[in-house]
This record gives sequence, C-alpha cells and structure tokens, in this order.
Amino acid sequence: MFFKKKQNSGFSLIEIIISLAIISTILLVAIQMFVPTNLSSAYLAENLKINLLLNTKYAQVKSLGFWIRNVDTSNPEFPNNPYDPAVIWANEFSNVGYNRKATITTTFLKENANILINFTDNAEFDGQTPRNKVKIDLKIFNSKNQSITRTFTLFMYPAPEKLQSQLSLIKNALLIYAYENSAYPASDHLETLVPNYLAEIPNDPYTQRKEKTTHTEEKTDWNYTNTGSTITLSPNSHRENSDFIETWNY
Repeated sequence: MFFKKKQNSGFSLIEIIISLAIISTILLVAIQMFVPTNLSSAYLAENLKINLLLNTKYAQVKSLGFWIRNVDTSNPEFPNNPYDPAVIWANEFSNVGYNRKATITTTFLKENANILINFTDNAEFDGQTPRNKVKIDLKIFNSKNQSITRTFTLFMYPAPEKLQSQLSLIKNALLIYAYENSAYPASDHLETLVPNYLAEIPNDPYTQRKEKTTHTEEKTDWNYTNTGSTITLSPNSHRENSDFIETWNY
C-alpha cells in the first residue's frame, strides 16, 4: 500500500530537484563531450553570424549558376575598385559589423572514368578540356582564425541561369576594367579583358565550345558595343531576347 500511495500522489519537490540535477549533469557531460570548453556566448554569437553570412554568399553564388573567380577579402585583386568581388564582400561584412577574412576558392574539375577529379596539378586549363565543372569552397574566418566552410559543385550547361551568370561575369569584368582605366574597351574587343580582368572569355553555354589557344576565342559568342556613352552586352545565341541584354550608361 505504501508504494501504491506514493505512485498515485505524484512526484515530490525533492524528487523533481533530484531528477533535474541528474538531467543537468547528463547534459553538462554531453556538452563537454561535443563542444570545446572554451566556448563563450560571444564565440557562439560570432559563429552564428558567420553561418548566416556564409549562407547568404552561398545563395548568391548558387543563384548566379556558375563562378570562376578566387576571392580573398583580406587581399583584393583590385583593392580600391568598388566592383572587385572581394571589395564588395568585405563591404557587405562591414555593413553588419564584421571584419574578418573570407575567401572563395575555385577548383576546376574534369571527368575521368565518370569520376570528377581536379585538373592535373590543380591547373586551371588542361588542353582542350572545358572548364565547365567547378568545386567552390566558401570560407569565413572567426576571431580565433578558424574557418567555417561551405563546399559545393557547379556545372555549366545550357540553361537561362547559366547564361545569365556568364553575362554577369563579363559585365563585372567590364566594370572593373573601366574603373581601372577610366574607359571601356572599344566595341567588339572583349579580348582586352584577358588575362588581367578575365582568365578567359567565357563560352555561351548554348553554343559549342571552341578550342582554346589564346583564351579569347569565345568572344564571337557575345555582342559587345561601346557607343561612347552606352554599353550593350548580349549573347549571340539570344541576341533578340531582352532578358539577356545588359545595357548601361556611363
């Protein structure tokens, strides 16, 4: 009867306290097993902010459909140029009160026996093998110089978002060039961007890739005009489609 009466009367305050103490001990041990003991609330808050920033950049790159530039916010290729991707990213950090290093590293891939592997010696070009597959490592570093990384792979194939990404790539290179040189290249002279502003003129994914010797062969895929006050850029495969015509004044 004693045990039955105790069971029906519910838990006593002492039993609840003991139970909570046991649960707290178990949780403490679990946390110590999986989380470094030197973590502070500031550290956790910083890493939460990093993950949010990382996810934002991941969404930006994925929305473009392709990416070929290496980026280092601590060492921009054109440090005084507002169109440099590293400068843009550093400014995005500054706007939310963050000033640590961030990088984007691109590794071009090729297929070997249906397996994706790096180009030989991690080279960017490998004879006539197209650079249409790339692994991207996004990294943001915290105050302890530890990086949080997001890795993914993008493929270039005929699709509207892929074509738009190549347009964006060329437009960005033109903006960087104009800022550095106080002028845009003359009409039909996109090759002026290679190699200082573009490693190569990108292929329109709706056209056949051309054999590479100078890395400027693909300029015939693009319609580029400079009237002296207006720039127009479009792919020849969609020349009449207004969705793929970039026009801006200067």
